[in-house]
Amino acid sequence: MNKFPQKSSVGSATERSLPVSEAIAPLTPAAAPQIEEIVQRRQAHQHPVFRMDKSLINTPPPLPAVELMEGARKSRYSAWELGPACGLPELRQEIANWRRNLYAERITSENVLITSGASAAFNLTVNALVRPEESVIVMPPCFPNYLGALRNRGTHITRVPLQQDNDFEPSLPLLETAWKSGARMAVCTLPNNPTATTLENACVNRIEKMAREHGGWVVIDETFSSFDLRPDIQPLKNLSLRSTITLGTFSEAFSLADLRVGYIIGPKELVRDIGVLQGVINPSGSARAQEVACAALREREAHFSKLIPALRSRDADLQDALTRVPGIESIVGYAGPFKWIKTGATDSAQLAVSLARETGITVRPGIDYGQEGWVRLAFGMIGTPREYAQALSLLRSFKGWEAPRWDENIKLPARPRAAKSGVSAAP
Repeated sequence: MNKFPQKSSVGSATERSLPVSEAIAPLTPAAAPQIEEIVQRRQAHQHPVFRMDKSLINTPPPLPAVELMEGARKSRYSAWELGPACGLPELRQEIANWRRNLYAERITSENVLITSGASAAFNLTVNALVRPEESVIVMPPCFPNYLGALRNRGTHITRVPLQQDNDFEPSLPLLETAWKSGARMAVCTLPNNPTATTLENACVNRIEKMAREHGGWVVIDETFSSFDLRPDIQPLKNLSLRSTITLGTFSEAFSLADLRVGYIIGPKELVRDIGVLQGVINPSGSARAQEVACAALREREAHFSKLIPALRSRDADLQDALTRVPGIESIVGYAGPFKWIKTGATDSAQLAVSLARETGITVRPGIDYGQEGWVRLAFGMIGTPREYAQALSLLRSFKGWEAPRWDENIKLPARPRAAKSGVSAAP
């Protein structure tokens, strides 16, 4: 726990322990401060840095969105104007049109709520659906921000891991056990971050059915649903509004991360109530940002027709570059702008620091997502084809995939071990 010195009324120094220290300790990405220090040092000496730890895409947003952001097209809203509590009506309707095949029931703008990004959407949903002390199912490896929101809400976290030998699908019997034990909600990322895999519709429908039978909810984060890098991927469809809420964002697929525009799709009554909650906790965000997101969404077909082929090419090049590299045991991923890499190293944080120090390539250690021995390599942020080819060459030549050469001058904090299998509740 961090100690913050504070002057007392008589001038002597006392020490204060703040709850924030306990909150952030288990959530801080492993090795992130060390990697950023390396990045800054390399940049100061004009050495190349390749950001393969970010899931964002450096492709420009659709042109109408760019014109609004740069002032070439006049906005209807002032720079300081917030949107309505539930979001701009035109953006809500455009999302309903875009995701019209997602649910078996017809969805309208009243089923859509605009939020300040997907993380805000998740926080609002957790606060709306789950009471403190209730149980929530997560399926590691998973996006670590979920855990922070759930801990802050005071929930019990029940882990049902995705199984590598089952195409990274969860054990349905273990899920049934978790529901019977009183779970209130299950969280899925489809496609998954960090594995870039997805669940078959039949599996999702089984999870939904369990939720309905036990009076619970399924929350699906579809942030990466547009990254169908393999033509045979089945899109999500025929979800049930009786048991399923969907979250998303414009940050990744539309390259609008700086605008912080997300959304929730769910039953009308629940969306209305979450809108009231949002008005108290976290406004829906800038009206101009929502206008830009709407303009981008209207150009989605043209945007994805250029983006997806480019990402498929990068995905294939990365797969080819890492195949048969000593120490890389498995390469997973077909539905996201990243790969999930199984290595021979036993400490993914040490591997990530060693890779950054020796090559300038930054990656996310698997321990950040609850699975040791893996790393996530994203390929959307590197600029030119020449830079990408250079990064791939450095990845091939790196000798630390099995046992990274560790710099003893860089110390990492101790990290809790991730749960390996079965149903487990977080402390």
